[in-house]
Amino acid sequence: MKVYVINGYEERKLKYDKRYHIFPAVWWEDIDDETLSKYHFRYNAKDEYRRKVVACAESHKNMLKDIILNDLKEVVIIEDDCVIKDFSRLEELKTRNDFTYIGGDITSLTLNKANEFRRCKKNELRLKLKKGLNEIDIENWRIAHACGYYIPNKEIAEKILKLIPVYDKCRAIDKEYMLLQEKKIIKDFIYPAISIIRVNEAKTGFNFSTYTLPNGSQEEY
Repeated sequence: MKVYVINGYEERKLKYDKRYHIFPAVWWEDIDDETLSKYHFRYNAKDEYRRKVVACAESHKNMLKDIILNDLKEVVIIEDDCVIKDFSRLEELKTRNDFTYIGGDITSLTLNKANEFRRCKKNELRLKLKKGLNEIDIENWRIAHACGYYIPNKEIAEKILKLIPVYDKCRAIDKEYMLLQEKKIIKDFIYPAISIIRVNEAKTGFNFSTYTLPNGSQEEY
């Protein structure tokens, strides 16, 4: 099993040892207008933010293409503000033959309910989860962020890639994956999270305002 880090920040690359394989991200300043035009955003989203979202999504899609091109098997994908807390837990993925989250954030069905969900329901939900493989409850919540997931083979990578974009235009990669949850294409996750956020580095990312980790926390779910 190989762990690939989608790496956009040069200084972060130095923190990974030989257990990780670095996969170069698309840098946001290299996103051209034609690529940008294929994505959907809120009307008031700033240009720099748009290009960073697109760069992130294109980086993940390039990783899926690489899996297909090189017929890679048992691939773990994380972003460069994450680490694998305990490599021995990757054994939990050995029997998996489908897309499986190993990190992320359990969140509400709609953005306007997110704060209430985290405040009132998330901890209660955690108590009901079993250790190991769980199924996403699409009637009540989703998993957001694409900071850690498992792709077993090129066939699964092809299936996911062919379904993006779910609608007429592309969205942020975590949103595309959430839409695939709604369609029951992506269904499963491992609990507790195997990949964890390095909070200090996440704070320097372009999208940190959407993270809701408590102060001092490094884990999601």
